[in-house]
Amino acid sequence: MKRLPLLFFSSLFLVLGIVSCNDKNKTNNKTSDDNSETTKTVPKPTENVEEFRLIDSKTVEELNLLITSKKINSEEDIMREYSPEDKTAEGEYSYVIKQINTSDSNSVIISLLEDGINDDSIKARKVIMTLIRKDGRFVVKQIKESYKCWKERGHENWSSAFCM
Repeated sequence: MKRLPLLFFSSLFLVLGIVSCNDKNKTNNKTSDDNSETTKTVPKPTENVEEFRLIDSKTVEELNLLITSKKINSEEDIMREYSPEDKTAEGEYSYVIKQINTSDSNSVIISLLEDGINDDSIKARKVIMTLIRKDGRFVVKQIKESYKCWKERGHENWSSAFCM
């Protein structure tokens, strides 16, 4: 007879444990359509997440002074001034500048993808530069960068984190 309450309470704790674990899974798996609670989507480790590091305003100001003093008016030349192509690079090096269309006629976005960089840690670098037209000239508004590391030198996906 003494075994019956012990069996009852053991079963009760087991059921409560299972139910509470199940409720946690339901809470963590809420979709963004559920307005009752704000949830944060955490990407799976296998997903390619791009993160950018914002370049400090002092660097942007110095680049804008160079643009003015050298009278640079080409978007591509501005990118080359900020990040020159490595003319001595060997192997599978690539340096590609592209213009990204925007809905604002006074704003231009330029991207640079540099891959196969001759560096012991950084394999590739992506630069996104936002330019605005002001008084007939381009002014750099923002620069952000993302990096890929060589194997065993850090992350191999795009990230704002520096390589080791």
